[in-house]
Amino acid sequence: EKEKGKFLQNVGWKEQGLKYLHPEEAVLLVDRGFLELFVSQIPVSLQHAYSLLLTPTNNILIDNNNHKVSVTMNGFLAYSYLWRCGYVVRRTPIELVNSHPLACETLKKLSDDPLFDVFICSASSQIKQTATPLFRMCIVR
Repeated sequence: EKEKGKFLQNVGWKEQGLKYLHPEEAVLLVDRGFLELFVSQIPVSLQHAYSLLLTPTNNILIDNNNHKVSVTMNGFLAYSYLWRCGYVVRRTPIELVNSHPLACETLKKLSDDPLFDVFICSASSQIKQTATPLFRMCIVR
């Protein structure tokens, strides 16, 4: 469906005309009432969305390129807190994480969650891919 509201311009990404969301973005939008999630054409409750999209710390999902694709409850809580405080929170681009091999290996040992970039942004503007974050956040076990 058509995107409604400005809050969607700083979450997810578009690919071939479709909007994709990371798990933490989807749960947050369901939690705030901006998104309705369906599984097999049946609406999902908020509790079910949490259990479907957030990962226990002992079950982190890794893609074919060895990047974390899942997020834990702790990662989600930090993400959603900053979002509710008015910050724009995005996953740090993989290229930046991989450009520091030693830091990348240290992060794998310390954290079950992806890195997040945190930006200050007015509600009406969109964060550009080249913007410099206010800070980068790592959720440590």
